[in-house]
Order: sequence, then C-alpha cells, then structure tokens
Amino acid sequence: MVKRIFLFLFIVTLHFSSAQVELNELEQETEAIAEQLGDEADLIQLAENLDYYRENKINLNTATKEVLAQLGFLNAFQIYNLLEHRRKYGRIVTFYELEYLNGFDASVLQKLELFTYLGPTEGRKHSLKDYLTKGRHLTLIRAQWGLEERKGFELRRRVAGGDTTISSYFVGDPYRTFVRHRYVYANQFSIGLTGEKDAGEPFVWEPGQRGFDFYSGHIALMRQKRLKTFILGDYQIQFGQGLVLWSSLAFRKSPAVLNIQRFGRGFIPYNGLDENRFLRGAAATYSFGKVDLSVFYSSKRMSSAISTIENEESGETFDEAGSIRLSGLHRTPSERAARNTLSIESYGAHVTSDFSSVRVGGTVVEHRFNPPLASSTQLYQKYNLQGSSVRNASIDYQILLPSVQVFGELATNSFGGYAMTHGAYLSAGSKFTYALLYRYFHKEYAALFNAPFAEGTGRDAERGFYTGFRWEAAPRLYINAFADLYQFDWPRYDVNQPSRGRDVFLQAEYLANRRYNMYIRVRSEDRLVNGPDEFVVRPIAEEGRRSFRFHQNMVPSKNFSLASRIEYVLFESYNGTSSGWLLFQDIRYMPSTIPLKWTFRLAVYDTDDYNSRIYAFENDVLYSFSVPALYDRGVRSYLLVEYTYGRATIWLRYAVTRFSDRFTVSSGLQEINGNRSSEIKVQCRLKL
Repeated sequence: MVKRIFLFLFIVTLHFSSAQVELNELEQETEAIAEQLGDEADLIQLAENLDYYRENKINLNTATKEVLAQLGFLNAFQIYNLLEHRRKYGRIVTFYELEYLNGFDASVLQKLELFTYLGPTEGRKHSLKDYLTKGRHLTLIRAQWGLEERKGFELRRRVAGGDTTISSYFVGDPYRTFVRHRYVYANQFSIGLTGEKDAGEPFVWEPGQRGFDFYSGHIALMRQKRLKTFILGDYQIQFGQGLVLWSSLAFRKSPAVLNIQRFGRGFIPYNGLDENRFLRGAAATYSFGKVDLSVFYSSKRMSSAISTIENEESGETFDEAGSIRLSGLHRTPSERAARNTLSIESYGAHVTSDFSSVRVGGTVVEHRFNPPLASSTQLYQKYNLQGSSVRNASIDYQILLPSVQVFGELATNSFGGYAMTHGAYLSAGSKFTYALLYRYFHKEYAALFNAPFAEGTGRDAERGFYTGFRWEAAPRLYINAFADLYQFDWPRYDVNQPSRGRDVFLQAEYLANRRYNMYIRVRSEDRLVNGPDEFVVRPIAEEGRRSFRFHQNMVPSKNFSLASRIEYVLFESYNGTSSGWLLFQDIRYMPSTIPLKWTFRLAVYDTDDYNSRIYAFENDVLYSFSVPALYDRGVRSYLLVEYTYGRATIWLRYAVTRFSDRFTVSSGLQEINGNRSSEIKVQCRLKL
C-alpha cells in the first residue's frame, strides 16, 4: 500500500509545472559531504551565510571578492570575471549583462538573484552608533531527543539503581540542546555566544564543566578600511589551498564539479558546533596597500586518552597523549576522562601580495602539544602527527586571466614531509568550463588543521589527477562530469599496502524554467581494499560502487512544491555483490493566509547491506542538517513544520524509520530494542 501511494505521488509530480521551484543551494553538496564524512559534518557556517544574505542581499556593484566568496557557489574564476567586468564597464545595470561572461550561465544568474541586488556604486558609511544600535540580535534555542530508549540510557538507570558491574554507559540525559545568541551589524561587527551538549552528555555545574559540555564565543570587527579583520575568541582559518591552514569545512568531490579551488576568506568568526576544527585566541588581518598581513594566536584544549609512561633506564615517568578524538562526544566515563586533556598552542602568520591578476601568499604556523602526542604502533599510522610540536610552511599562488586561471600551493613540515596541489580552469566562452587538478602528499607530511582537495584526508601519502567540466550542451541543459584517478603510496586503515582507485561522475541537469528542474546522475567508484584474511600474507582486492539517480523538483501551484527521486546502487567486492534502491516523494505546503510551512517526505528503500547504503538529504530546522545513511529494508518519513509569528519562528520536526527486516536498531550503547527509530527536534529563533 505504501509503495502504491508513493508511486502515485511520483507520477503526479511529473505533470505539474506552473510555479517557481525553490532553490536549495546545499542539497547536492551536503549529500556529497555526508558520503565522505558522515552526516555529522558541521555546515552551520555556510548555511548561516546563505540565510543572512537572503535577508540582507549583497550589492553586486560594491561587493569585494572576499564578500562574494562568502556566497559559497561562486568560484574564484567567476569572481574575477565579474570584478573585471565591473572595472571595465562600471555599474552593472541588469543581471543579464553577466550571462556573456566566462563561467556564468542561467543557473548561476538564478542563484545571484536570490542573494544579491544591483544597487548604487557608492558604499554607505557606518558610524560607531550604527555598529552598536542598528544591528540584528538573533537568539536560537534547539532541543532534540529520540523517542526510543537506547541501551546506554538503560544502563545508566541500572547504575543509578546501584549496579556496580557496568563500566560503560551514558552519564547524561537523552536530550541534545543548543543555545546561541548573536549580534550582527552589516556583516562588519559580530558578537556571538554558543552553548551545546550532545545526547548522553550531562548538564552539570562542577569543576571542569559549567553547564553545557561545549561553549564557543567571539567578538569580531571586519572590513574596517585597512583593518580587514580582528577577532577575539573563537575563529576559523582559511588560507591557500588548504594544505597548511584550513580549519573550516571544505567541499571535496561533489556535483559542483568545478569547485576544486579553495578560495580562502582568512579569519572567520566561529558559530558552529564542531568542537575541534576551530582556534581560540586572537586573530587580525591588516592591509598595507597591495599586501595583507594576517597573524594569530590560539590556545585551546582537545580530547585524548592520556597514558603515563615509565622510562626503563631512569625510572622517571611522563605523560603521552593518544590520537586526538574528533567526535566531540563526552557521554561515557571513558569519554569524559579524555575530555579536554590535551593542550594545543598554535601561532602563525600569513602574508598575501594581491595584484590585479596575480596573487602570491606565504603561510607559517607552529602547533605545540602538551602532553606530547605518542607515536602509533600501527603501520598505517606511522607518519601521523607525533611529538611535542609540528611546524608547517607553504607558498600559494593564483594567476587570473579572462579565459585561464592557474592556482596552487606547495607546503612542507618539520618532519621532512612535503605536499603540493596545482590546478587550472580553462574556459571556452560562457558555455564550457574545464578544470584539472594534480595533488601529491608525501607520506611524512602531516598538518593539524588542513583540508586540501583530496580523496583522503590530505595526510595519506596520496597522489592523484582530477579533471572535470561543466558544459551547457543546449539551452538550460547542463552536463557536469569529472574523472579522478588516485593512488596511495603507503598503507591505509583498510588496506595493508599501497593502493589505487578511480572515481567517475556524470550528471545531466535540465532547468526548464523557474518552475521545474531535474537531473540524472551516474557515478562509478573503484578502489583497492584488504582481501580475504585466510592467507598468511593478506592480498588486496578491488571493490566498486555504481549508482544511478533521477531527481526532479517542481511546484504545482504557488502553495505547493514537490520533489521526487529514484536511486539505485550496486556494490561489488571479493565477498560478492549487493544492491539497493530508494524511492522518495517530498511535499511542501505553504498556505497563503498564514505564515506556516509544512514539509513531508515518504521514502521507501531496500538494500542488501550497509555497503549498498544510500544517502538522502532531508529538510531540517534552520542551521541543522540531516543526511541519513539508509540501508537494509524499511520506510522513512518525516514531517517538518515551520511557523512565524512576528519576530519569532518555531520549527517542529518529527522523523521516524521503520525497519521490516530487523528487531534491533544500531549496536553497542546506541542499540534500540525494536524495529523503529524516531526523533523529535524543536527549535525557536527570535530576531530583534
């Protein structure tokens, strides 16, 4: 019955096209991130930028390249051509002027119209009184919890009842809570404070924790003539191509096939919930004409298991830290024992010389660890970060011409390792843009806060060549494609010897008008992993993943919008093959008479195992993202309600997954006894 209802809704969607499709800037990119990093990737920074610029549009006639980069969907090639057009011809009168620029097409212009406007060329002057009194206050409160009890909370009740045999359990309650207040003026002045605890973490007032498990805050002043940025508190760094310093989220391979270049924004006030990828201290960027100098200092604590080691000859003892724990979870006694045990001191500088078509930069940074990081006994971790410090240095460059752009970065570290990435864009008019990138990471290269374009982490002795293009094959028909060939010169977690892989992607996207769009996607991935373990020397074997997707968005009226998807996945390995499919239908209703939005999804899926899992982006409360990995057999649905009253907006989301082939969900402390997993999320935002 469920499948019949779904198929009826899917077929109905094919026949409606009379209103504007709502553009979702993050959906495809978010799904790509989830496939690589899991669905806990912190996307708040990017989502917050887009939300801010929806309500406070950028003046395209005065915006600097740093401001344009904050939109996220313009690459450096497009930004350069836009600024050159503005320099040569003056004020932009209509968006259609840009349609003939290299790198621009109808889809890019459609996005620009959502977040920018064509205002006067004279910028507005701001007074101190404006900064302090004319800004926007934003308060955000969120709570979410699962309706089914997980094993960790059941064990917690038994421990509270006096059971002393249990060593691992969740210490806190099952609620994840998040509170944040931020004051922003014209994206030039910002004050923010955030408090958050995950499900299973306690809310306590005791030495080492005052209420929430995690706090973050900042005061930031930006775009003040020569003083471009000054931040006290928490911030993120983006320099070069991410080989040395890039502490925030960076897209890797995704349907946005041309987004291979990192476009660093320097220092950014931190508002996210990732408890690790940020720095805490002070940072400033000052401009000396064509030269920008950035300096920073940070001192923060991270989580790691600490061991006491005894010197066999002298009998003296000293502490060593294990690997840095990046989950941000402190729910169990062992996780809480590792909380904030590792002190990291970081300081460095970046200098950039920026001319009209050439930019050259240099970066130096040192990180000090107390206690020192221990060396690993695992072969694949032999060249991980270790010792009491690591120093990195790099040179980055960018050469911009109307039809050609070249960029890259070369880096080294104190362990004797080195890394490089070099890329280029070639444009044949506004309809075809070609990109290519080569990267190489020596096995001894390691950095703490890096995020280069790579298949792995950028610390995996990787070399590879990526090529992709975007082509307007016919009016409003766009072909996106890439091929990535890579190899690893050192063992990795799941392969005991050097290995190789390839990744091929093809997507055809049709934007019929502002009321209907659809795309068809095919992807093939192959890589080497450990083979059967019955041999003395374990061989390697090839595994591959093929996927096919059809997706469409449309609106039957100004009050309804619909989205449908069909996806099929085939996974092949030495253990055999597994496959899976997914069907889903989204319905969004927005009444004309009241400020209310309803979003509903019904998804049916069937996969043979976890290897043939399928990721699907879900609409969520503002600044929150859900991209669950669907596997085995089941039905997933959610209902999202958004209501605005005056300056307050309230979201309520209920999501449930029902499995038809199992009687337990998940495992370990997350195990649920039953075939259902559901969650409620409530959020309130107040704007003043």
